[in-house]
Amino acid sequence: MSRLRLIISQGLIFLTIIIISSCQPSSPMANYTEIKAAVEREINLYPEITLIDLYKSFFQGRFGPGHLVNDRTAAMQYLDMELENASAYDSLLWQQIGYEGIYYRLNLKLVKDGTIPKDVYFNAFVESANTAKQPTLAEWKKEWEIILSIIEDTAPYIKNLKSDRAFLADMLESGKVVIHHSDSYRESYHPHYRVIDSKNFEKIKRAYPGIQGD
Repeated sequence: MSRLRLIISQGLIFLTIIIISSCQPSSPMANYTEIKAAVEREINLYPEITLIDLYKSFFQGRFGPGHLVNDRTAAMQYLDMELENASAYDSLLWQQIGYEGIYYRLNLKLVKDGTIPKDVYFNAFVESANTAKQPTLAEWKKEWEIILSIIEDTAPYIKNLKSDRAFLADMLESGKVVIHHSDSYRESYHPHYRVIDSKNFEKIKRAYPGIQGD
């Protein structure tokens, strides 16, 4: 009889674990295939990419621009300065980032060549920034650890992997989450863009069908 009670008890515990697990939100590991595909896509598009740049892509894909735009005037002035000073642009006009399909990078070249009006572009960026989920350090650190393990499994050959991994670990430990592109990435690909959410991206794409690329 005691053996029967033990079997029933173990069965109830197992059932409880299944129920609890099914109620948990989707974890990055549950999206292994999507994360791996995103890593491979970035490497195929940008062979000179580093771990720092992959971190930036996944961070932006999760949190969008990553900051509120409290001063529209200053943000517009910075945009104007970048448009004036940029002499080269990435050949890719827009790009989905991360693994969830929530955010896109939209090349500033589209404003420079008149494909998208500057005000339309800027307003899409501001709205995306001000409605984006703000980073939670503990939450993001756990997610990044999983993403990092998939990157190391998928592309252990990317340059400076060990040193960049240590740098990012120290950065997160100090409470920082936002980072610039690596020097080699900037020199190779001239990244001038703003991050916008999928809703604004689809609106722009419908309104300005001249946008090409992926």
